[in-house]
Amino acid sequence: MFGEMAKMGTINKERFVLFSDGVFAIILTLLVLDLKVPESLGLAGLRTATPGLLVHAGAFFVIGMAWITHHHFLEHVERIGSNMLGYNLLVLFWITLVPFGARTAAEHPYDGLGAAIMVASIALNLASLLLMAWFGDYESVTHDPIMQPLRRRRGRYFLAYLAIALIVTMLCFDSPWFGYGFLMWGASVLWVAPPSVVHARLVAEENG
Repeated sequence: MFGEMAKMGTINKERFVLFSDGVFAIILTLLVLDLKVPESLGLAGLRTATPGLLVHAGAFFVIGMAWITHHHFLEHVERIGSNMLGYNLLVLFWITLVPFGARTAAEHPYDGLGAAIMVASIALNLASLLLMAWFGDYESVTHDPIMQPLRRRRGRYFLAYLAIALIVTMLCFDSPWFGYGFLMWGASVLWVAPPSVVHARLVAEENG
C-alpha cells in the first residue's frame, strides 16, 4: 500500500506537519476530558483523585515525548513523498491508544494493563517512526555524508530503547510500577537530553 502511495509524488510539508500536530493536540485534550471530579471535597477528595492526576501527568509527558521526537525528525526533512502519509498514520495511531491506557490505569492503578498499554503504545509508536525513517520517501535537509553514520547510531539507540520498552511491557503484568517507572524515566531523559541536544553531540563526535 505504501509503495503505491510513493507513485503519487510529493506532498506539502507544512500540511503534513500541521495535521500531525493537530492529532497530538487532540490526544492531549482527550486526556483532560478523562479526568473525573472527585466525589468528596478537601483532602479526602484530593486523595481519591491522586492516582488519576498522576497517571494524567505521566501520560501527558509521554505523549509530549513522542511529539518532540516526531517534530525533531521532521525538522530534518525538506521533501516528503506521498508514501510518508501511510507511515505517519501508523506513527499517530499508536499514540491515540495512550489515553485509553491512561484511563485504564487511572481506574485500576494497581493492575498492570493500563501501564502495559501505555508502554506498548510508545514502543510501537517509536517502531513506526523508525520504519518511516528507514523506508519513507523523503529527502533530508542536509546531504552531508556525516549524516549516514549519524542515522545508524541514532537508530541503534532507538532500537535499544524499543527492546527495553517491550520487556517492560511484559513486566507490567507482574507489577504496574515497572511501567510507571519506565515512562517517567523516558520523559526525564528527554527533558534532560532532548533530541536536538543529542543530535548536536553525535555530530560533534562524528566530526572528531
